[in-house]
Amino acid sequence: MKPNRENYSLFLSEIPEEEKQKMCDTLIKEYGVKLFSDDRGMIMMGAKDCFDTSFYVGEVLGREVKVQLDKTVGWGLTIGDSFESSFIVATVDAAIRQGSRDVVEMVDNWIG
Repeated sequence: MKPNRENYSLFLSEIPEEEKQKMCDTLIKEYGVKLFSDDRGMIMMGAKDCFDTSFYVGEVLGREVKVQLDKTVGWGLTIGDSFESSFIVATVDAAIRQGSRDVVEMVDNWIG
């Protein structure tokens, strides 16, 4: 499976925090990504049982980050408390909205 807008969080969960920190530093230095907002909160997690009935499993901790890439705002929400993961997802979102393929390709290369 190749990373895409919907599954970056899955791929980022496999990368060590130190590597994600390097990725964030590079995105800030090379592309001027600016932090817009950073928030944590509890999110109701839904699921479906074997009879296709929806129910709530409970609450999970989530991290929401908004960034600005040039004049485009990107949004990232990940389960857990990793600022770096949410920052990278938000940056990729902004790059996709802006049409900046070089940022997306750079993150794809990091993730593998």
